[in-house]
Amino acid sequence: MSDKRRIRVGIDVGGTFTKAVAIDVKTGSLLAKSTVPTTHSADKGVSEGIVSALTKIIDETGIGVNDIELISHSTTQAINALLESDTSKVGIIAMGVGPTKKDVIKRTNLQDASINTNQDIKTTHEFLDTSHLISESEVADTINRLKKNGAEVIIATEAFGVDDPSNELFVMNVASKQNIPSTASHEISGIYGLEIRTLTSAVNASVLPKTFQVANYVEEAIHKTGVTAPLMIMKGDGGVTSMDTFRTKPFLPFFQVLPQV
Repeated sequence: MSDKRRIRVGIDVGGTFTKAVAIDVKTGSLLAKSTVPTTHSADKGVSEGIVSALTKIIDETGIGVNDIELISHSTTQAINALLESDTSKVGIIAMGVGPTKKDVIKRTNLQDASINTNQDIKTTHEFLDTSHLISESEVADTINRLKKNGAEVIIATEAFGVDDPSNELFVMNVASKQNIPSTASHEISGIYGLEIRTLTSAVNASVLPKTFQVANYVEEAIHKTGVTAPLMIMKGDGGVTSMDTFRTKPFLPFFQVLPQV
């Protein structure tokens, strides 16, 4: 039987304080806890407070960094960005066959006040006709037009994209070649309602650049302490998800705690 210690660390980033605890998985005992001010105004944001809370635990207990097998981190960064309007303009690429163009535009253009009531999500919109096989140059030109209108992140949304997401994935692939963050509506929601799927994706996309930056800062800061254990994000249902998922779907942990109807 291995004598290696199995320690897990939980870190909660709150509005005022960042708190950390360490537990021994084998015994279930609480080894240490620490509380530090949340570092909202620091150069690298809340990551500095996270490292400070983690370092206090390591220094006070003598825990070896190699004994830590997992760090789970809870944050309201995505929801805070939305509430504080610290969001990016979203470029929407809506897709459908020619005859449905008018209907698809109506259902996906979030500048429509009936969908995006107070224009809380800043958007710009383009339509792609998928009655033919769309080309890379066609998608690239569309993305460039959206970028000229101020888009900092792209979403791809298509009627029945939950059944056949190939066009949405193709748009994401072209966006990645242009180094612009993107997401697809089928990744965020599996429902058929095009309006709500597009709106949900736009909310998620609007905070992507911010959460991507925060995730990179946190991961870099943790690794500088010498800890190589996986860094996970807590979900609203009590589970965890990876940092890579948080980078692309920052609102997924919140969506998953909502009741399924």
